[in-house]
Amino acid sequence: MSSLDFTLGRHEVTLREPFITALRRVEQYPVITFTISDQSGISGSGEAVATPAIVGDSLEEIEKDLIQVITPVLRDVSTLSQGLRELAEVRATSSSKAAADVALRSYFAKQSGTTLAGTLSVSCDQIRTDVTVPVAEPEDLEEIINQRLLQGFSSLKVKLKNEPLEKNLEAMKVIANVVQGRASLRIDPNQAWDFDYSAAFLRGLVTLGIEIEYLEQPVARHEIDALSRLQELNLAPIMADESLFTMEDLEKLLKAKACTWVNIKLLKSGGITPALEIAQRAADEGLKVSIGSMMEGAGGVHAAALLAAAIAPELTHDLDAAWWHRDSAIGYRDGWLAL
Repeated sequence: MSSLDFTLGRHEVTLREPFITALRRVEQYPVITFTISDQSGISGSGEAVATPAIVGDSLEEIEKDLIQVITPVLRDVSTLSQGLRELAEVRATSSSKAAADVALRSYFAKQSGTTLAGTLSVSCDQIRTDVTVPVAEPEDLEEIINQRLLQGFSSLKVKLKNEPLEKNLEAMKVIANVVQGRASLRIDPNQAWDFDYSAAFLRGLVTLGIEIEYLEQPVARHEIDALSRLQELNLAPIMADESLFTMEDLEKLLKAKACTWVNIKLLKSGGITPALEIAQRAADEGLKVSIGSMMEGAGGVHAAALLAAAIAPELTHDLDAAWWHRDSAIGYRDGWLAL
């Protein structure tokens, strides 16, 4: 086998409009690319972005992990299974390990004459995704919603923040009136609320007659008991996102009966390999599994989309990040993402 080379790169992504959530406002961000190659010209790449508000990492930390920790460990691997075993033992951020995991899988797929999709037994060529409605003033929501409906999206992920309850419920009334049943609604406050606020919001939706597909991670990631109590109210399905990074996290959620949906992301779990294990365990326990992504590069979104197609091709996932790119390398049409 040819000796392996490792290359680190960076490129900038510019968004078509500001991406605004309870956690942050994003208009432009750098993407780190980690490439494994050999002298025969075979190569495979993975990507990572820094998400200090979610993963708690930084660009400098990710690059240091990839150069000083991960590269030395992978330099002499000769098989995918060996590389994945070595990577699993590395102490590094989950984002760094995700980039290396996808690079390993892509490289060894090409070496064996197939593709990353082929190794995951993906048989479809597209996957359905929702699209995000960012935090916005009620008077701006109609235009934002209509833009997304005109592009064929049938599932809207509405971002809300910690504001007076009446204002968020007013926003929901505006959205529901514009949508008129043409799209499902998913609500994501990104950990901005507490139990009492979340419960009052759900009761408010019931009073207004507004149905939602799920309420995603309304409370802080360690407040598993609050998620469980919200689920017990049976006012809407509860999704765990930031509460789920590892298999240990999943076991805590299962024990507490804290949710009926989970959102798995490669940068949280550390790559396709651990994400597959978490997804299978969650599905075996009867949870719906949605694959999502951070605001990241097209390569990261594509890898996540392949995972979504491998584990739950029938579901609508959360993979609109590359739709936000001013110059997207991924095609979106009528709510579908091309693989």
